[in-house]
Amino acid sequence: SKVTVLQRSARLFQSKGGDAQAAEILQQALEEDGVTFLSGSTDKVETVRERDPDHPENLPLMKVYVTPKDGGEQMALECECLLVATGRVSNVENMGLEAANVEYKVGKGVIVNDLAQSVSNPNIYSVGDAAAGVPRLT
Repeated sequence: SKVTVLQRSARLFQSKGGDAQAAEILQQALEEDGVTFLSGSTDKVETVRERDPDHPENLPLMKVYVTPKDGGEQMALECECLLVATGRVSNVENMGLEAANVEYKVGKGVIVNDLAQSVSNPNIYSVGDAAAGVPRLT
């Protein structure tokens, strides 16, 4: 199968402040395995062929329209599978964290130290989307 990564930013992890060198190494390795990377904006996605209930092995066919950031012409990519990873926003409000003396930033998450402990209450740990200031990969 052929894999194409459509990304909004110029490089992997850029929007999350990720490590530029690690992003370059990862992208190079994936490109060596045949993955194509396109930086641009997805203009629209349309279903060209619906799933056939009589032939469930045939996936639906979709067309993704992309305009490259470099100003090139819009392209249409056909695909049977589409994974969308658009990022997430932490949702830790209204959990009663104030009562537990846990400091957090709205939309960012619980403020943690290097051990994933809340800086204001070391008995509370926070990881993943609920932790502020840690790299998020989507």
